[in-house]
Amino acid sequence: MTERNILINRAPVLTLWATTVAERLGFDEDEALSLGKAVAGLNAQSKGQRLGIFKPVPQEVKKARARNRGEEFFVEICGRQVPAISTADGVLHRPIELAGLIRTWPANSPHPRGR
Repeated sequence: MTERNILINRAPVLTLWATTVAERLGFDEDEALSLGKAVAGLNAQSKGQRLGIFKPVPQEVKKARARNRGEEFFVEICGRQVPAISTADGVLHRPIELAGLIRTWPANSPHPRGR
């Protein structure tokens, strides 16, 4: 018989485990699932910080929120430069042109999702 390797993403396994633990502690199914997801997310965030992938940058958040309305800029999130725009509703993702697949929306128009 040939040897087979199975790759498993840890996040869903941890979510399930933490959900089960929360249920055993007395939380109902929805509460336990919410808490299980939080455990998996917090675990991923802390591991990312230890590996240097995620860097807490509260100064960048303050700078982004202080931008003039309509101003376009980039925000580093999870090691990626995300195009953003400052609006009356706060900082929003600014779609970019990817080989004509995504249409950009003008800075003076409302958010495409009606925000």
